[in-house]
Amino acid sequence: MKPVRVSAVILVACFAAACLSRGARAEEPKAAESDFQSIFDGRTLKGWHASAQTGHSGASGHKSGGRWVVENGAIVGSQDIPGNGGILLTDEQFGDFEVVLEMNNDFGPDSGLFLRSAEDGTSYQAMIDYHVGGNLMGLYGEERLGARPNLRNFTFLDRPERIKLVTEVNGVRVPVPFPMPLEDWPKFWRHGQWNDLRARIVGNPPHVTTWVKGVMFMDWTESEKRHPDKGGIGLQLHGGGNFTKQYVRYRNIRVKRLDGTGVAGSLQPFIDDHVLAGAVALVASPEKVLSLEAVGYADIAAKKPMRTDSLFWIASMSKPITATALMMLVDEGKVGVNDPVEKYLPEFKGQMVRVEEQGKVSLRKPARPVTVKNLLTHTSGLTNNDPRDSPSLREAVERYAATPLKFEPGSKFEYNNPGINTVGRIIEVASGMPYEQFMARRLFQPLGMNDTTFWPTLQQVQRLATTYMPNADRTGLLATTTLPFIDPRTGHRLMPFPAGGLFSTASDLSLFCRMILGGGVLEGKRYLSEASLREMTSTQTAGLPAAYGYGWFTGREPAGSFGHGGAHKTDMRIFPDKRLLTVLMVQHTDWRNAEGAKILPAFYQAAIKTFAK
Repeated sequence: MKPVRVSAVILVACFAAACLSRGARAEEPKAAESDFQSIFDGRTLKGWHASAQTGHSGASGHKSGGRWVVENGAIVGSQDIPGNGGILLTDEQFGDFEVVLEMNNDFGPDSGLFLRSAEDGTSYQAMIDYHVGGNLMGLYGEERLGARPNLRNFTFLDRPERIKLVTEVNGVRVPVPFPMPLEDWPKFWRHGQWNDLRARIVGNPPHVTTWVKGVMFMDWTESEKRHPDKGGIGLQLHGGGNFTKQYVRYRNIRVKRLDGTGVAGSLQPFIDDHVLAGAVALVASPEKVLSLEAVGYADIAAKKPMRTDSLFWIASMSKPITATALMMLVDEGKVGVNDPVEKYLPEFKGQMVRVEEQGKVSLRKPARPVTVKNLLTHTSGLTNNDPRDSPSLREAVERYAATPLKFEPGSKFEYNNPGINTVGRIIEVASGMPYEQFMARRLFQPLGMNDTTFWPTLQQVQRLATTYMPNADRTGLLATTTLPFIDPRTGHRLMPFPAGGLFSTASDLSLFCRMILGGGVLEGKRYLSEASLREMTSTQTAGLPAAYGYGWFTGREPAGSFGHGGAHKTDMRIFPDKRLLTVLMVQHTDWRNAEGAKILPAFYQAAIKTFAK
């Protein structure tokens, strides 16, 4: 099934120049440490074995795979006789995985991190060629893969602090430019110290990504399947030369399986059935992230795997975040939820309500004015107007105020956007700063939500997951880059849309949700009082069809939970009695069949079964 890309309001056109600029660093996915399992105990080589079947062991007649020992909590490798090397392989075979380790090698021996390695060393190698003419975390097709690929973006000169940049190898342009100014390298890389290296391999044909100290160094997709789906994780010591007195050292070696064996495995059947393109699934407690996994694809046609740091338009998940910001001002005595809106926004004085009786429409004064609580609970009666037609939040809200109410405030529940947008304007008036500035200074920056924004940068757009919709006969998925709050026709930034304009990542949203689950506190800092939090997450619409608090749905399954979703099927859910929260990030305008409705329940069930105490 090949997705077809359609054009509407094309986000990509807006960011046609969105290539990674010199000096811009693509950070590694911030995966939870609990997702990784140690594959080296720091004391023995249990679970590992040396292989002498590679071409690097010729000096011993393929009788020895080099010298591998454990010293001071690290695996240390060296040639056992001059010119004789080999590989140290895991006994276990891995398919899709991410591996992270620390390296502190002498400058001289040639080494490497082998991905899906066979006993003869055939593998996709993340190079650790720590010597003159070598490089770090380039990619190389080892042994029977015939040096395909052969990619690097820099080369070491006479010492590790001195390098030169590489833009193509054997006529092939390097897919990822060197990710920092050349002059930054001596400060970034510290010879003689432990430095983090990371690699990820997904799919077959595989997509391979590597990082050095958290910065992406290579990202590449194979064009055909040329190697088995699984293999060992290997550490190489190159043959040749004489490196019996120079050493390679590795420690803290951990792996995260990415082939659907964790909580996200509950989503794999929906991906296999082409109902779901891909997802990022997160589970956390108030104290920490318990699981963070990416499955499927961010872009099916490009075979671009979903990443744990993929960016998503979260749409109406913006509502509880905006409501939380307002409740912070309630705590400070600057806003009262029972106050009439006109107290803060005088343009609402004299607003009329539209009444239809016996086929005749008239306007009359409402029984009472709209309150802040009405705005927070979708009971205001405000009429929807497209905020994209307004150049500012102030002007959008003025249009709401000038339009007659649809019903008496408090008499009905009608889910819409004007109420929360008006809340955003009250935040501006009460705080004395622009809405988006208040959100950044009071919530996003203190919480560490560095990827949460109304206006993604060029670098963030590169991580934006593709949005999918059902094709015409609902047999497959149709890719679309339509996003309502970025206008590529002009490149102009639209107003910050409090009810639905945010973009974010699973990790960022987990910080916000951990604060909510933690009673308004995250890592010792209080953002919201317990009283305001309790009021905000309790049902405030008694007697009306929907159970809603202040910006949160409170009456949905599973019982006792509260949360909010977005127009493109994103979701965050908090389970206070289980001290758990879940975040599911996807980008679908609609599911192609009824199976899509089973995705969230399956994810909730897996998360609760795995982590609830």
